[in-house]
Amino acid sequence: MSKQRGDLEKFLKNVDEISTLVKELNSSSECCQKKAIENSDRLLASWKQEEPSKTQLNRTVINTKSPQHDTAPTGLKNDSDMSSVNFMKILEKDAEDRAERRKKNEEIAYGASSV
Repeated sequence: MSKQRGDLEKFLKNVDEISTLVKELNSSSECCQKKAIENSDRLLASWKQEEPSKTQLNRTVINTKSPQHDTAPTGLKNDSDMSSVNFMKILEKDAEDRAERRKKNEEIAYGASSV
């Protein structure tokens, strides 16, 4: 736990240093900007010499539960043994249903626009 606390303190110190460097780089004074560039180069060099932090967190989650709702099209269940003939029948019925709905919607749309 103390190593994590030390890593956190080190991280926060680095954040403060970077914040200061960014403010100096945004300064209108060229002298201040040059000084900030030199300091940033030193900071980067010191980070390369140090050992990188080993603190990591893996939040990978694998969903092992099957979905609660049925995502299959109407009339089509998760049946891997379904024949191609049955599949085509279901597909044709679905296409007919969609065509009927589209025709009704067009009648409603054109009927409402002519009024």
